[in-house]
Amino acid sequence: MRDISKLPNTPVLSEEIVRIITVMLFIKSKTSLEADSLLQIMGNIAFLPDMVRDFPSAYKNVLISGGKNPNYKENNQEVGLVKQLYTATGNDWNDVFEKSEAEIIKGEFDKKGFDTTAWKLERESTNVKENFEKVKSTGFYNGVEKLVIYTTNESMVRAKLTAQSVLDDKNIDVVGYTPTIASMGIKVDAENWAKNPLSAQYVWGEVLRLKNYSDRGDFKLDGPTSFLLYKLSKAIEK
Repeated sequence: MRDISKLPNTPVLSEEIVRIITVMLFIKSKTSLEADSLLQIMGNIAFLPDMVRDFPSAYKNVLISGGKNPNYKENNQEVGLVKQLYTATGNDWNDVFEKSEAEIIKGEFDKKGFDTTAWKLERESTNVKENFEKVKSTGFYNGVEKLVIYTTNESMVRAKLTAQSVLDDKNIDVVGYTPTIASMGIKVDAENWAKNPLSAQYVWGEVLRLKNYSDRGDFKLDGPTSFLLYKLSKAIEK
């Protein structure tokens, strides 16, 4: 069971609160490419079409990290939504119990015509911190001068801070892709995340993880994020 639900109850989202969260989470993606970069895909199988659509295909040195997700055995709203989105494109839900997320993601890129022959897979991690710890233990980071993390827009900050904590000697950047639920008109980006109750819950869950996981010592907040979390707490108290 997750420490924090992907769809927690949200506070009343005033304009000030929405503005603070947007500035804090929806940071600018990396745009340039270094030849020695390793692109690490952080999987979210609920948004496979979005992941493939926005993929920065200039990167050839690619690693996908993600094991079997134990939370998919739960019977709750979050799992129901993931199942709905995953199977909407014809995927079999039994895949999530038999394959790692890394294998599922690679299969999606294969179906879309990408040459994944040289891509590396890490098949054991079950959370973001393990994504980096498990890859580090395999030696896949050896000789890598630059790591670029590819993850959903709203999770870029936490992914980068976690990677910096585990890999304190690495040069790390992030690239985001935009999660969507087209059937419900939901687009989780800076302009639209707060317009739908479901996407607002989804982003609020990321705020909670950023705060709680930093509090328990998974990573150290940088100055701007720490300041914005403080401003957010004051705005919520109003």
